[in-house]
Amino acid sequence: MRFVLRKKPAGQLLSQTAHQVEREYAMLAALHRYNTNPATPAERKVPVPEPIILCEDTAVVGTPFYIMEFLDGRIFTDVRMLEVSPKDRREWCVMKYGYPEFTHPVILVGFLLFVLLLALALYHQPKLV
Repeated sequence: MRFVLRKKPAGQLLSQTAHQVEREYAMLAALHRYNTNPATPAERKVPVPEPIILCEDTAVVGTPFYIMEFLDGRIFTDVRMLEVSPKDRREWCVMKYGYPEFTHPVILVGFLLFVLLLALALYHQPKLV
């Protein structure tokens, strides 16, 4: 099994609210609990990696961090998604903006988390443990 270690970048942060791995971990943990709840229908589950552990002790690696499950997938380094066919980009946009189930609050939270993690991935490549 492979894991991902997510941590704050080294050095002085420009914003107190940026790079809040504790908040990322809390969001992943909440979505994972929702997904693993037996009452959650399969079509309502939000695909997220399983969060393993949060460590807020800065003595361990110099900053708070968490470890999560590694999932195979694609990382888009260009928000225009030029490496994706026009047909696939169009389908993704329909899902993003026009799919009726997308209005469900849990799906919306999952999408917002996806956008947050995508934005973070543009600036910080995760470290594999």
